[in-house]
Amino acid sequence: MAATWLPSLKMDRMFVLGDKPQGLGSFANEPNILRFPVSDIFCDIGPKVRAALEWGLKNKFGPFFICDDDTYVIPERLEGVPDEEPFDYLGWYRPDGGIGYPLPYIQGAAYWLSHHAASVAVASPEMARNGIPDDVATGRALFGAVEFTHDSRFHPGPVPEMNEYRISTHKALPLGSPTMYAIHAEYLSGKYTNFFPAP
Repeated sequence: MAATWLPSLKMDRMFVLGDKPQGLGSFANEPNILRFPVSDIFCDIGPKVRAALEWGLKNKFGPFFICDDDTYVIPERLEGVPDEEPFDYLGWYRPDGGIGYPLPYIQGAAYWLSHHAASVAVASPEMARNGIPDDVATGRALFGAVEFTHDSRFHPGPVPEMNEYRISTHKALPLGSPTMYAIHAEYLSGKYTNFFPAP
């Protein structure tokens, strides 16, 4: 992210870390880092997202865009989302979280929360529990309280794929195919200059 699309983003941003990060890598020189006394293990990320949202609300940020560090984003497309139709919880909709989590949620690779949705999530005990994927926990926290909006422009993978109508794609790993660097090279070449409504 820090070596590809992130420097072009004209939005406030924060990297959120728990108490035992695995290494900062390319984020080592990033000034906007939040650390919270919560687990950094993948299945425990819900409390970390909750802590970040609580911090953001207290510091008058929002609406909130949350993404993984292996998500590739085209910044100028992302920046226009808050000016579109109003939303509370927006991204790639999944009808349920699988065995043990039979409620819908928005896939966690890239999604938006309004101020209201963030407030509801922060207040929910679902976001304070370890052992539940953070996107599933967010869906559980918001189910029945806010509207869930599917937006196919936020592609969840598992194979990263960018095109003329996507805002983001997931699983763009350094050793993947295609890599985040390869997608970014295509972006720099002008391949994704045109931006069309999602089909």
